[in-house]
Amino acid sequence: MIIRLATLGDAAAIARVHTETWRGTYRGQMPDSVLDGLDSMFSTKFWTEHLQAGDITTFLIEIKNDIAGFCCLMPSRDPDADKKIVGEIAAINISPRYWRQGAGRKLCERAMKEARTSGLTTLTLWVLETNHSAQRFYEAMGLSLDGGRKTIALGGADLPEVRYRCVLSGRETLLVGK
Repeated sequence: MIIRLATLGDAAAIARVHTETWRGTYRGQMPDSVLDGLDSMFSTKFWTEHLQAGDITTFLIEIKNDIAGFCCLMPSRDPDADKKIVGEIAAINISPRYWRQGAGRKLCERAMKEARTSGLTTLTLWVLETNHSAQRFYEAMGLSLDGGRKTIALGGADLPEVRYRCVLSGRETLLVGK
């Protein structure tokens, strides 16, 4: 497994992984119309724009020369967060054919390392309240629910999300709430 920074030329591969992951993960958790309507051309354009903007650090993981997943790290989008010290994992997606092979763990660890190196002291992420598999993964990575809740509207449905958080310190991640 190789982890590297995404380049503009990776936009189509990221879009493919994004689509595969959403369809594999969220069926039954969000409207089928959203998942069935995912468009690779639109998604490639979206990722091209994000990679060009350069405001999000996007890591890729390759397995046997195939882009298996990606993770996006950015300053927190939460209105009450100090963006100088609070970072957010805005996305972590692993193609279903690479689930449970350690790729997600490696990407998450790389994002945590980058966050610490960048001087961030706290890392957060939002996950659908119904995505119990992802919640178990984040808990295994040392993140804990912090009480943050919000609802996003997608495809005519209101989808509740919960926030996870960990405190970063030096080389170790302090397990909040454990």
